[in-house]
Amino acid sequence: MTIPETSPVNQRFWSPSTRGFYSTQVHGQKIPGDAVKISDATYTRLIAANSAGSDIELGSNGQPISVERTPDLATKIASARARRNAALIATDWMILRHQEEDTGSKSLSDEAIAALTQYRAALRAWPQQPGFPDVPMPKAPNTDG
Repeated sequence: MTIPETSPVNQRFWSPSTRGFYSTQVHGQKIPGDAVKISDATYTRLIAANSAGSDIELGSNGQPISVERTPDLATKIASARARRNAALIATDWMILRHQEEDTGSKSLSDEAIAALTQYRAALRAWPQQPGFPDVPMPKAPNTDG
């Protein structure tokens, strides 16, 4: 792309072929030929949307737009399993502490341990439920006593 010598100090562009942003201040004349000029406000809005998980595509008006990213099934399953694993890890210490405590001075009641054990079993069974990962993750019990 040829930038006129009289152009303002910094102009911003977005290229659909590289899906990248360009600036005359940084890239000079080395901006892809398909790049479209965008305002600073558009640049800021698109960067914020992209940081929040949106993709940037060329809109029907020839300007870049943000579009919500739709994760594929494998990504959704991996994300759900990671949340499930984090929930199991987050409760490991309570089970371990309960097992190591003296029988007479348990910090969790028998009811709390039973609820926690049922919760952990539900977490392990969650991926086998029909509709996984689009079914809600089991809710953690209140173990405050």
